[in-house]
Amino acid sequence: MAAAEARLGITFPPSLRSFLAVTDGWHQAGHFVWRLAGCEDLRWCGDPHDMRGIWLDGAGDDADEDLVRLAGLWSRSLQLATESDMVDVLLDPEDVDERGEWAVYTWAPWRGSPPERLPSFRHFMEDAYREFHSMASDRPAFANETTAALDDRVEQARLAALRGAYEEARETLSDAAAFGRPGASRLRDQIDVLCGTATGAEGGASLADPYVAHEAVPLTCRAQSRYGTHQYGTDQEELLTRCYPEEDRPAVAATLRAIEEATFRYRADGAFGEAVETARALARRAQPEAAWRTLATALPAWTPRSADHIAPVGLLADPYLGPVLTPGDAWQPHPGGEPWENRTVARFGAAGDGWAFAHSGQGIDAALQERFASPATEASRGTRALTLTYAPQGDPESPAAFHFSCAENGEQRYGLTIRGETRTTTGKIPAELTSAGLLAGRTVSDGPRTALDSIAAHFGVTVSREAVCRGRLDGFETRSWLRAPAPGEGYAYWTRS
Repeated sequence: MAAAEARLGITFPPSLRSFLAVTDGWHQAGHFVWRLAGCEDLRWCGDPHDMRGIWLDGAGDDADEDLVRLAGLWSRSLQLATESDMVDVLLDPEDVDERGEWAVYTWAPWRGSPPERLPSFRHFMEDAYREFHSMASDRPAFANETTAALDDRVEQARLAALRGAYEEARETLSDAAAFGRPGASRLRDQIDVLCGTATGAEGGASLADPYVAHEAVPLTCRAQSRYGTHQYGTDQEELLTRCYPEEDRPAVAATLRAIEEATFRYRADGAFGEAVETARALARRAQPEAAWRTLATALPAWTPRSADHIAPVGLLADPYLGPVLTPGDAWQPHPGGEPWENRTVARFGAAGDGWAFAHSGQGIDAALQERFASPATEASRGTRALTLTYAPQGDPESPAAFHFSCAENGEQRYGLTIRGETRTTTGKIPAELTSAGLLAGRTVSDGPRTALDSIAAHFGVTVSREAVCRGRLDGFETRSWLRAPAPGEGYAYWTRS
């Protein structure tokens, strides 16, 4: 080592020095580096293939300081790999931490990505150790003390997750997954998808595995439908199904279509399966809390589909039950032609004894314009209907605004609109529903909750915030919320070139 350091004009970083004190070089560092240099073979890389020029030419005039520094990596670093599958292992003397450790960068042209950084030679070797095990994990005869210990930890993590200790289990499973241990990734992914940090997608396995058929495929289709569009001229269905065995592709395609059309229904066996059906009906009636309680109460009756199945994660792909577990996607308004032809999609559900609600997060600006025409007026024929709209303050010229009105048998009986300090009323408003009664002396900016409480108490309407914000409810397209121009009126259209 002393001779090598003198020849190279450096002092080896601590982890490389301690390594060389045990073994002078190494073979099979991971899967793609077949031999690491010993003391006599250590050389400055010297950039024999002009990687600096290649990187800088590719950037053109846009090369920043970081790119220039990266491009010089080959010319200033030690080359640790003497035999490899076109992989450079570079020890950078200009990337040194407080302990004197040099960072290691690995790069291979077939990766199609910049060099990957590891904080030290020790980190590189530990990463190579994991890679070596991961690449060999599919060999039936590959086993050693490390794999045996990891497999035992995977089983203990599975049991911990079933007990609810999912955070502890996830850490163990992530470590085992890096070593390629069977089942570790699937177990960890089930935890992640329930925590909302992963999609649960797992493409390519056979539908003969019941977990794949009933849990993984719906989640994979959900991820494909939500995030994937078209790649290189390949449509979604072909892109997804070609990963599966040919005999499974029709079933996968059917699931993808059901996910896209929001007709997919998660199924389960036994008492838990019955609870799933009940919960879905509750969710469709805007009762997500009751749906959640139904599922949670029935969970002890749930049975896994395979040994590495720890939760009914396929529920997340159900368009009604998924949002009961996690926030769902909002309905979006359909674009119209003229402003007064825009129809808003509303979500609806039960709202108390004899009441239903229809809610939309869109169309607020239209509802607070002078030409606002409440869809509730037409909806009140043979009954009565309430309209409530609130818009928080925007810029100083757009104060907070609130509108409330009651219609019955196709006619508006009374209404109240508050915009900043301006109050406009129509009809005879009950005392408790006047601006003084609704806002209790507060401004419209900080008083909408008080107003909603007063209206709910007066009419016996109960709409949960969770149902509106998180429920995956049935929807319908309402009529336009703007009336067409009356004689002598018009609309201005803005264009930008």
